[in-house]
Amino acid sequence: MEMENESDSRSSDDETSGTVAVPDDSERTEPEKVTSIVSDNPVRGSDPVQLMHSLVADQENRRRQSAKKAKDRAEKLQSENEEEKRVKREISESTGPTEKKLSEWRREFGHKEEEKLLEYFMKIPVVTIVDWENHEREVQLPGRIYVARVNALRDWNGEGDFALSWGKEWLLVDLTTSNDSKALAEKFDKERNGGPRVLKLDPETLNNAVLGGVYYQDKIVRAIRDMVAAYKDDRLHQGPDGI
Repeated sequence: MEMENESDSRSSDDETSGTVAVPDDSERTEPEKVTSIVSDNPVRGSDPVQLMHSLVADQENRRRQSAKKAKDRAEKLQSENEEEKRVKREISESTGPTEKKLSEWRREFGHKEEEKLLEYFMKIPVVTIVDWENHEREVQLPGRIYVARVNALRDWNGEGDFALSWGKEWLLVDLTTSNDSKALAEKFDKERNGGPRVLKLDPETLNNAVLGGVYYQDKIVRAIRDMVAAYKDDRLHQGPDGI
C-alpha cells in the first residue's frame, strides 16, 4: 500500500512539473515601430535650365536699371547745361553782367565743386583762406599756403576759380571736374597761353575728401603739387628769370 501511494505521489508530481504556464494576453506588448527620417518623396533639386533663365532675367533687369539711371543722369546734365546757357545769354543780352547776377549764376550752376574744395581747404591746418578783394595785401607767413576764391566777375570771364599763394606770388587756378574732351582741350589750351592753371579732380574725390577720407585728401594734395610743379617748370623754360 505504501508503495502504491508513493507511486501515485510521484506520478502527480511529474504531471505538475510538466505543465507549462501560458502568459496572460494582457501582459503582451506590441513591438515599437521605427519611422525613417528620410522622406518617401525627397525634394528634387532646382532645374538647371530654370535656374539659368532666372539668372539671365536678373542680369537683364539690372542692366535695364543701370541704363535708365545713366539716361536720367545724362538728361539731367543736359537740362542743367541748357538752363545755364539760357541764364548766360540773358546776362549777356542785358546792359552788362552785374555782380549780383553773376553771384546768383555761380551759386546755381556748376560751382558746387568749388564750394567743396574750399571746404576741404578750411580743414588743412597750414592753409589760410583770405578774401579776394584784399588777397594781394595779405601779410603772408613762411610755411603757409593762402587761398582766395576769385570774385564772380573774374569767374564769369574765365580767369579762374581760386588763387593760391605759397609766399611768393598768386597763381590763378581753374578747377574742373569735367570729362568732356572738348572742354578740357579748351582749358589746357588757355593754360598754355598764360591762362589759369587747370586743376583736374573728380567729384568723388572732392566728396570723400570733405568727409575726411585720407586717401582722397592725399589725391587732392598730389594733384595740386603736380599742378604747381608743372607751372614752375613752364616758367623756368620761359626765361632766365623764372620763379
